[in-house]
Amino acid sequence: MTPSLQRQLTIRVLLATLALSAATGAGLYAYARSALTREFDATSNGKARAFGSLVELEPGGTLEVEFSAASLPEYYAPKPERFFELRNEAGTIVAGSPGFAERNLLPPGVPLTQQTGFDVELPNGRRGRGICFPIHPWPEPAQETDGARSPDGAEPAVESYTPGFATHLMANSKHFTLVLVRDRADLDRTLRLLLTGLLLAGVTLAGATTLAVALIVRRSLRPVQIVADEAGHIDANSLDRRLPVDGLAIELRPICQCINELLDRVEAGFKRERQFTANVAHELRTPIAELRAMAEVALQRGSREGTAPTQNDTDALDIALQMEAIVTTLLALARCHAGTEVAQPSRVDVGEAVAASWRKFARVAEARGLRASIDTTPGTMVLTDRGLLAPVFDNLFSNAVEYTPRGGDVRCSFARAGDRITLTVANATAGLGAEDLPRLCEPFWRKDAARSASSHSGLGLALVEAYAKLLGIELKLGLSADNEISVALIFPVASDPPDATPHPRPPGPATRRPLTSAIRENP
Repeated sequence: MTPSLQRQLTIRVLLATLALSAATGAGLYAYARSALTREFDATSNGKARAFGSLVELEPGGTLEVEFSAASLPEYYAPKPERFFELRNEAGTIVAGSPGFAERNLLPPGVPLTQQTGFDVELPNGRRGRGICFPIHPWPEPAQETDGARSPDGAEPAVESYTPGFATHLMANSKHFTLVLVRDRADLDRTLRLLLTGLLLAGVTLAGATTLAVALIVRRSLRPVQIVADEAGHIDANSLDRRLPVDGLAIELRPICQCINELLDRVEAGFKRERQFTANVAHELRTPIAELRAMAEVALQRGSREGTAPTQNDTDALDIALQMEAIVTTLLALARCHAGTEVAQPSRVDVGEAVAASWRKFARVAEARGLRASIDTTPGTMVLTDRGLLAPVFDNLFSNAVEYTPRGGDVRCSFARAGDRITLTVANATAGLGAEDLPRLCEPFWRKDAARSASSHSGLGLALVEAYAKLLGIELKLGLSADNEISVALIFPVASDPPDATPHPRPPGPATRRPLTSAIRENP
């Protein structure tokens, strides 16, 4: 199933926004980490320069190292968090932290000749950050020293390095590298706080962004929903409605204008069809009436002469009556569609109306062996038009009697809930499916595509639907699992006496004969 446009826009905009936010947060964290690490290394560089001032190269080539607890207390603490190594050009350690002279602080692959930073594990197992800092010892001015060199020019013996006081070492080199390593717990703590803050801000931003995007997209698509709702209320009985154009976004206006133009053409087509149907029905009334009159005259002549009516005359009268019922129903539908049929509501006892209608079909139902359960209990009052309600019941019972299989059941029952009364007519059927329910009220629709012989023409439920809308009755069709079709009419209860003022009616005959349209009572 294709997701809605609102859902697609919300998801895509939200994903894009969150991705950009995540990328921005990652970039900020990377930049802050790099800046804090550079600042950390800069502090180490400053300390390395201080170390450089404590190393001097004497004229005889002896390296004087003045590392002591007084000058470097943080490196000589009982549990130091900082360590150092002094290496010559060959990478040999010539001086180191107390108790750590033989430990290699420099990871493999770190060049000695470049000033660079690196991460390393401290002797105490914690994480540390170190730097390599090339230094060039300050040359001490030449002066007389006893035993500085032997008469043959050989170098004097090298003194061993003892941390804590000035020591002379044989350098054999003029370039040295100082390796400083310090505990990076403070740096890691700052980075963790920064990362936690960014994550919390990201979660908060994600929630706020989700809510904001959903609201913005919903609000932006509100005109589309308004147009969709308006279009959903347009059906065959409200083709005069049009979609709103004023105030819409410029992208929606062409769509609504095209739909409105299409509705203009559809409405014109419906009007032509309904006008054609009404005109044909009017034109057929006279010849059908003449045909009926001729058949009745022929039957009456035979009765006066004492001869039995011929089958042709009887069939001609039956055909004329059926055609008259079809034409009359078409005219009634045309009046309903044109809005010229006006209801005159009054208090009606539904039980009595059901009983009067069922009497027309009771003999036919009995002849077909149908089991009828008809609730005709009087006293159920509704506010409706008695003349229009009668053909509604007539068509429902005629359909039930016609289409119920022999020996089947026909039921009519009442149920009241609050200020509503539901009348249900149900009967067994064969061949109908759930997909047929929406088409049952279409004019001339029949399940049998061959349209085999029947007294029904497919107009009964169409007239029931038209009159139900006119009377304000809710109509519901249903099909149960055991293939029983039901037609429910939901009436409002008549609680107040009707208005004594008569409702206006359009010009026409003073009396109206009830329309059964689909079937007539057998003579």
